[in-house]
Amino acid sequence: LLCLGGGGGLRAAAALGVPDAEGSPLFLVATLTLAARSGGQLWLLRLQRQAGERFCHAAPALPDSVRLVREDGELTAPAAALQPGEVFLTAPGERFAADGLVEAGSASAEESLLTGSADPVGKVKGSAVYAGTVNLGPDALRASATAVGGGTRAQTAAAAALRAAQTAPADTPRAALLRRWLAPGVLALALLSLALWLAAGAAFGTAAARAAAVLLAASLLALLLALPAALSGALLAGARQGMLFADAAALQTAGALAGVLAVKDGVVSSGEPQVVSLTGTRQVPGKFLLGLAAGLETYLDDHVALAVLKKAQAEGIKVRPVAAFAAADGGVTGQVAGKAVAGGSAAFVAAQCGQPLPNDLLDAGAALTMAGAAPLYFSLDRHPAGVLGVAEAVDPASRDAIGRLRALLPAVRVLAPESPAGAAHLADQLGLPEEGVQPGVTGDGLAGAVAAQKSALGGPVALVAKTALPAFAAADLGVALSDAAPGAGLVLLRGRLGGLPAAVVLARAAAKAGRRAEVAAALYHLAALPLAMGLLAPLCGLVLPGWLAALLWLAGGMAAGGGVIGWALGAVRAPAGPDVPGGKSAGGDTEAGEAAANPTPAPAPEVRP
Repeated sequence: LLCLGGGGGLRAAAALGVPDAEGSPLFLVATLTLAARSGGQLWLLRLQRQAGERFCHAAPALPDSVRLVREDGELTAPAAALQPGEVFLTAPGERFAADGLVEAGSASAEESLLTGSADPVGKVKGSAVYAGTVNLGPDALRASATAVGGGTRAQTAAAAALRAAQTAPADTPRAALLRRWLAPGVLALALLSLALWLAAGAAFGTAAARAAAVLLAASLLALLLALPAALSGALLAGARQGMLFADAAALQTAGALAGVLAVKDGVVSSGEPQVVSLTGTRQVPGKFLLGLAAGLETYLDDHVALAVLKKAQAEGIKVRPVAAFAAADGGVTGQVAGKAVAGGSAAFVAAQCGQPLPNDLLDAGAALTMAGAAPLYFSLDRHPAGVLGVAEAVDPASRDAIGRLRALLPAVRVLAPESPAGAAHLADQLGLPEEGVQPGVTGDGLAGAVAAQKSALGGPVALVAKTALPAFAAADLGVALSDAAPGAGLVLLRGRLGGLPAAVVLARAAAKAGRRAEVAAALYHLAALPLAMGLLAPLCGLVLPGWLAALLWLAGGMAAGGGVIGWALGAVRAPAGPDVPGGKSAGGDTEAGEAAANPTPAPAPEVRP
C-alpha cells in the first residue's frame, strides 16, 4: 500500500478498513519516501560518475596527426592510421602519438600523465616512450611504434583504474555491523512510536505517520555509500599518480598494513652490478688494474663484464688490449704487451701465478664477501695484481623511501640472499637496524620467509618485488614495480619504491574520509530520531511532520554520502606530486607522521606544445 501511494492507495486502504486513511499524512509520507530515495540515489550516482569522468578527462588528448618516417621521406598522416612497427617522429613540445622505442635522437620527456611526476625523464636510443607524454627536447625523437590506440600504456592504465573503481564494495563490515543492530532497533522504535501515539489518543493515520517518519529518518543509505564512494575516488586518484590498485580490497589492505617486506634485487638495489672496490698492489696501481680488467672483460657479455667496462669508461681509463684470450673454469686468461694476464677466483689466479696470493689481497677479498660483493682477483706476468669488487649498488632513492615507510608502519624488512655479514652491511646502507634485513633468502625460500614475517608481525604485510612472484600468494598485498605484473594487488608505474608510502597515505585518507561520513550519518540519526518519534511534543510541542522527515532523510543522505564523494572528486582532480598523490587535497588531514612522509609537492611546470 505504501508503494501504491496517491488516490489508489488511499482508496485501497479505506477498503481494507484502515481508519482515517482519507486525509491521513501517511500516504503523503510514503510518496515522499519514494521520491526522496530515487532522487537521492540518482544524485549520488551522478557524483560517482563525475569522479570517473574527471579521471578520464585528466589525460590530455593525443595529437590528431603524426609524422611517419618512410624510405622516401616524411609523411603527415592521421594519428589513427599509425600501426605497430611504423616509425614516427616527434618534435620538441609535441606529444607522442603512440608507445614506442627510440631509434634516434636524445631528449627528455614529461611523463606526469603516467607517473604523476613532472620530473623530466631522459630518452636515448632504446628508451621507451609513451603515448600522451611530451617530448621536452632538445632533439626530435624518432621511434618505432610498439602499441597504438587502446593498447597504449596510458589507455591500459586508465581502463584498469576504472575497473578497480567499480569494485568498491556495496557494503562494508562496519556498515553491515551497524545495519545489523540499527535496523532492528529502528523498527522497534517505529513500533514503539506507533504504540505511544495510539495510547495518547491519536488517530491511526497520524500514529502511522509518526512510525513512517522514524523509518525515514533512520535510512541507512548514507552508511552504505560512505566508504565505497571514498574507495572509488581514491582508486582513481592513485591511478593519476602512477599507483594502480587491482581492486578496492587491495586499497583497504594498503591502509591497514602492519609491515612491508621488500625483495632486495630490483627493489632496493639498482638491479645492475657495479664496481664498488679497487685494490691494487705496489706494482699495479688501481687505475691500471681497472684497465687490465676491462681488457679481459671486453671478450665477455655478462653483467659483471658490463659493470667493469662502465666503470672504466666513467673513470676515463684506457682499456688495455688483450690478445690470446681464453676462458677456463674459474677465470679467463690472455696477454697484454706480451705478458700473461689472468682474472677470476682466488684459486684460479693463484694457480696461474704458481704461488699463494698475499694475505692483504685475500683479506681484501674476504672483506668484500662480507659486504655482499663478489671479489675478482687478477694477475699480471704471473704475479698478483689486485682484487676488484662487484656488487649491486643500493639505489639512493630506496633509502629515502624506506625511511618514509618506517615513519608510517611498525615494521619494514628487506629480504636478501646475502650472508649475515653482508646483510648487516646492507642494513647500514639502507639506514635499517640489523634485524631489518633478513639474510639468506633466495627464490625458493621467499614464500616461507614472508609467511614467517607475517606471523611475527601479527598483521597484514605487503611484499614488494620488481615483477609478480609466486610468493605474492603468501602476502596480503603484492606490490610490483612494473606494469606487466599480473597477480599484483598494486603496481607502481614509476618503478620505484618511493611510490609505496604515498599509496599507504592515500589508502588511509580514503578510510578516514569514509569513517567521517559514517560518523556524520550516525550523528544525524541520533538527532533526527527523537524528532521523528515526536518525543519533544510534550516539552515544546515540536512534532516533525512526515513530509519534513522525508526531506531530512534526503538531506542527511546527501550530506553524509555527498560529502565523501566530494572528497573523492577532489582526490581525483588533485595536482600531481613527486611521490605523493595530490598533497593535502588527496589525503585530507593526515596524521603527523603521514604529513612528514608526504610533503606538499611543488606545482608541476606547465608544458605547451
